[in-house]
Amino acid sequence: MDVKVECLGPVKRKIDVVIPPEKVAEEVELLYRQLKKSVRIKGFRSGKVPEHILKRYYRDQVEGEVISKLIQGSYPDALQRVSMVPISQPVLENGGLEEGKEFFYSASFEVKPEIAVKDYLSLKVEKERVKVTEKDVEERIEKLREAHAFLKEVEEERLLKVGDYTLVDIKGTVQGKVFEGGEVNDHLLELGPDTYLPGLSRKLIGFRKGSSAEVVLSIPEDYYRKDLAGREVSLQVTIKGIKEKVLPPLDDAFARDVGECKGLDDLKKMLEVRIEREEQGKVESLVRRRMEDQLITTNPFEVPPSMIERQIEFMMADTERVLLSQGSSLGKLGISVEALRENYRTEAERKVRCSLVLQTIAAREGIEVREGEIEEKLKDIAHSNNQSVDRVRDFYRREGLWEGLTITLRENKTYEFLLKSATIEDVARDEKN
Repeated sequence: MDVKVECLGPVKRKIDVVIPPEKVAEEVELLYRQLKKSVRIKGFRSGKVPEHILKRYYRDQVEGEVISKLIQGSYPDALQRVSMVPISQPVLENGGLEEGKEFFYSASFEVKPEIAVKDYLSLKVEKERVKVTEKDVEERIEKLREAHAFLKEVEEERLLKVGDYTLVDIKGTVQGKVFEGGEVNDHLLELGPDTYLPGLSRKLIGFRKGSSAEVVLSIPEDYYRKDLAGREVSLQVTIKGIKEKVLPPLDDAFARDVGECKGLDDLKKMLEVRIEREEQGKVESLVRRRMEDQLITTNPFEVPPSMIERQIEFMMADTERVLLSQGSSLGKLGISVEALRENYRTEAERKVRCSLVLQTIAAREGIEVREGEIEEKLKDIAHSNNQSVDRVRDFYRREGLWEGLTITLRENKTYEFLLKSATIEDVARDEKN
């Protein structure tokens, strides 16, 4: 077998493979022998069909199967001979089979780029100092109060205002026909955000309990529901009740309920620590992103399209998994799959660039992940998901996630290695542009 490599670009290669005629003849003869034992042709006894008759009936089938077998059988060996490691499925081109002649085919595929990383031990980034203010704590407490608020029926006769919740029956039509989801009963609508249709809640301000009215809305052209976008919608609305949000009093009892604290002062201290931890995590993530941006700016290279596509697929699957856990989906939100894929493309390419640079640095510096480090990570994952380590380990192996986990851990170790040699300048947040 003869194998030659052709460079089609920074991340694309092509191998031309030639298989000698004796190997081709051997495979053809083997397949005809197998056919002779199994086929039934009228006028011939089983196993006694002449080869020229078999060729008349089965030539195309045999050629197709032999070509497939020759390619599948030689492709891995051909790659090994020229030290090629494809990262994409090959695009195959092949000639036909001719008796007594060699068989040839070519395979084009993508490979990882060769990156001559430089300047990775002299990175310089800014890091904002974290300072939790009294205002930060107060805002967090107000969010807690909002989260623990309850709705109270408004008994007095008054008009609807912003912030109220109203119980409504709605019948919505477009050109006299009820649209999908247009007829709802006992729907609790908050006056302020557009949770049902854009502009509806503002139209209901000033209505009274028990009143009914027709509300006409002009839906924006860019509205996510294509059946309503740019259309005029008529809504018959009946106000059945008014509720208002009641916040719990800010006292020691509230602190004990929401934070298992002794009192309000303890709650404030707990929130201060929590906010500082959260903000510190955000700052650390931002520092890493800045370091990664420096690395990929300093070390430009072409990214294999197949790697970008795989990263997009991963991001799409992750998004769909999160939406499913929330009882939603892209379809329910009116989000186009293709539009979201394109929206993810830039960040997907960035992620691939960062990964390739970090892997290259890891290889150069001899950074590897030990088995004990993988086990520690599995324990963390198991603890976070209230699962046994064995079950998590089996899941990662069964779902083909083991290699990805190892790569992630290796990249994290590489980042920690780079962090030790980087120059980090602490700055106050108000000093940042």
